[in-house]
Amino acid sequence: MLFLTVAIAASSIVYTQYAKRQWAVIRDQLPELRISSKAAKDAADTARDALVRSQRPWVGPTGEAKVLSTPVIGKDGNVSFAFEVLLKDFGTSPALNVEVFMEPSVKFSDSTGIKFVDDQCKSDAVAHGREVMFPGNELAESIGGVRYLPSLKGRPWFTLEGCVRYTDQFQERTHHTRFCFVIPYLNHFPVHGCGTTAD
Repeated sequence: MLFLTVAIAASSIVYTQYAKRQWAVIRDQLPELRISSKAAKDAADTARDALVRSQRPWVGPTGEAKVLSTPVIGKDGNVSFAFEVLLKDFGTSPALNVEVFMEPSVKFSDSTGIKFVDDQCKSDAVAHGREVMFPGNELAESIGGVRYLPSLKGRPWFTLEGCVRYTDQFQERTHHTRFCFVIPYLNHFPVHGCGTTAD
């Protein structure tokens, strides 16, 4: 019986030493496992980002703004106008909650229109629109009315500032497309774009 007790004690000591060595090997491998786990997560995130970018809508103007009525500048600084901008979903999936904001402005002098549109196009501005644009579909947005632009006097042009806000099927963030067009009113040069950026 004594022999059996000694044998059990000896095998327990041997097993304990073996278990300690196993834990030491596992502990030594933990940093490598963490590194490979992080690399696998980074690769999965990169693949997901590529999927989201390739399967998302891209909404923007199809061309130049269309002048619906020639701008008229009153002596009091009021400008009457009517324009139309044709927007299109150039992406591969529907644009959801589409909202369009447009406002005339006199660049570098009267920044009211620019500030209004910039505020609508801030990265944290959330889309709440009800329009849905399917890939390849177009949406005609028009703006008209009278605005007080006293600094326009003597200038041959002003700008039509615009922003489109929308979400995609992943609903993780709001996308923004900022655009502007130069609108001539004294000379007869054509309407032309002055920049489009999208995120």
